[in-house]
Amino acid sequence: MTATANEQHEGDAADQAWRAAIGHVAACPSCRILAGCERGDQLVRRYEEATRQARSGDAG
Repeated sequence: MTATANEQHEGDAADQAWRAAIGHVAACPSCRILAGCERGDQLVRRYEEATRQARSGDAG
C-alpha cells in the first residue's frame, strides 16, 4: 500500500512539527528542566494536531 500525496504531506507536517518541538526543548532552559514554557507548549500542541491529522488520513 502506498501513501497518497496528501497522506505524505500530513506525515511531513507531523515530522516538521516534531523537529521544531524537539529543537526548542533542547535549547530552552525551562523546557529542559521539565518546567515548560508557553512556546514549548504551543509547539507540542502543533505536533499533536499534525499527528492527529496524519493518523486520520491514514485511517480514511
